[in-house]
Amino acid sequence: MGNNHISDIGIGYLVPALKEMKGMSWLHLGNTNISDIGIGYLVPALKEMTGLSKLRLHDNNINDAGMKELASIIMYMNSLQCLSLWGNNITSDGNNYIKEVWGNANKPSYSLYLHYKKRACL
Repeated sequence: MGNNHISDIGIGYLVPALKEMKGMSWLHLGNTNISDIGIGYLVPALKEMTGLSKLRLHDNNINDAGMKELASIIMYMNSLQCLSLWGNNITSDGNNYIKEVWGNANKPSYSLYLHYKKRACL
């Protein structure tokens, strides 16, 4: 689904279907024009996607508020091993916060992408 103009409204429509995809292992929503509002719609679905191991949310319009909402469920996403957030509007304080949450959840530091890397979360 990445690289499409899904936007916050589109995410709102996708959430019911995503909630049913508990075994999905990879979700690419990079470059889809999602903001903090879309993250607010997405978080409840992510809580139910227990098999998700890779989540790509790079190149969107996510700010610290959306990142913190996402961070609030990281601890409960046991299978999540790769998160790509580069290219958003997250400040250095926000980056430090997500790094701390990611580490506290015993996730590998090398699989949290806050800065561009060509092959992030492949």
